Parts: sequence; structure tokens; C-alpha cells
Amino acid sequence: QAQIVDTIGQGVIPSEGNGGVSQATPGYSTKAADWYSYDPAKANALLDAAGWTGRTAAGVRTKDGKPLTVVLPYGAGSIINADGAAILQGVKEQASKVGFDVTLIPVPQSELFAGKYSTPQDHDLSVGYWTAVTAGILYINWRPSTPGDPNYSNSAFYNDPTLNGYILAGNSAPTVAAQNADYEEAQNYIAQHALSIGVYDRLSTLAVSPKLKDVWQEHAQGGPTFYDAYFTK
Repeated sequence: QAQIVDTIGQGVIPSEGNGGVSQATPGYSTKAADWYSYDPAKANALLDAAGWTGRTAAGVRTKDGKPLTVVLPYGAGSIINADGAAILQGVKEQASKVGFDVTLIPVPQSELFAGKYSTPQDHDLSVGYWTAVTAGILYINWRPSTPGDPNYSNSAFYNDPTLNGYILAGNSAPTVAAQNADYEEAQNYIAQHALSIGVYDRLSTLAVSPKLKDVWQEHAQGGPTFYDAYFTK
């Protein structure tokens, strides 16, 4: 994953192993980021043990005659830009080496925001990001979803009281240190259970005239802040 990101991003796009939050977020867990490495031998052993021992002519693993195909839709041109799409193609090729058939589906913005591929039956994997100034954003992604109160931001539709407990504890902790400790527990839990795998950090790019000084980006959305900005001759 890191090699793919570094190659396509040419050293500008930072790779990210933490599937919970990014490196700029308070309470970031380095342990979660380092949980996995690219290990085809171990991946093959795990897939063999799970019964995916057959192969098609194209090298896709099979189990009871069913191919190991996973559907991965992504927001084309909005959530995922051209570089991101190229990175996903690299991930697909990397996964194919251990027998996965990853079906990438670019979804136009009109269809994406209308809810296409938003139900559990529509996809096997999803890709995206949320931005915030604290790791409390985890509650949006992982709040339990029920038929009466569906949480479509929880695209994994994964309901786990333990994970939810860590996040709620962090959101209501009385000190920043206590908040971050709980958030780190949540990130480590996400990594340990392979609920979300990091790929790369989202970037916000600004084009600023050399004559405009002290424009900076706030951390929540990466947008420009002009409070301190001024022009020079």
C-alpha cells in the first residue's frame, strides 16, 4: 500500500495505515497505523485456511465454485480524484496477486449522493473519508445502525458495542488526555478487527499568489483561512 501511494503520489501524497483517523488528528494511534504490512505469504495462508483453495484460469481464488470477488464502488471525481483512482487500481492489482478479484466501480457524483451503492447488499468494500478537528469524528463512521435508525455513514454497517463504548467514552471524557486515550483504544480496535484499512491521507491543495502572505489551512476541512493574510508589493 505504501509503495503504491508513494509511486503514484510521487512523494506528495502521504500513505496512511491507520483506518480510523489521519496523522493530523489529536489522539492518533501509531500502533493502529503499523498494525499491518504487505505480506502475501500470510495472506495466502489465511485464504487457504478459510477454504478459498480453488483457482480459476485467471488465477482468482474459488470456494465451493464461487469466485473470490469483492465489489468496491467509489465516488469518482468527488471523494476520489484521479490520483486516488490510480491508487485504487494499484490496490486491485496487488490484491489480485493473492487471488482476489476486486471489481472497481466509479460512481458519478449524481448517483453517489443520491444513495447508489449505499446499502449492505450493494458493496463489499467502501472507500472515503471524513474530516474533523478531533477523533470524535469516529462516532459518525461507527455509530451502530439499526433498521429503525440506519446510519448510512457507517458504510460497513458494523454494529459493535465495544467499539461504540470506546468512542462514546472519548466524546464525554473530562480531559483531552482521557479523550485521546479512549480514541486510541477505538483506533486500535478498528485495526485489530480489520474493520477499516488506511491507504492515504486526504490532501487539500491551495494555489496562492506570491504576493499574498500568511494564508493557512485549518485542520477540520483543510480550507483556506485569510484572517492573518496580507498583500505585499
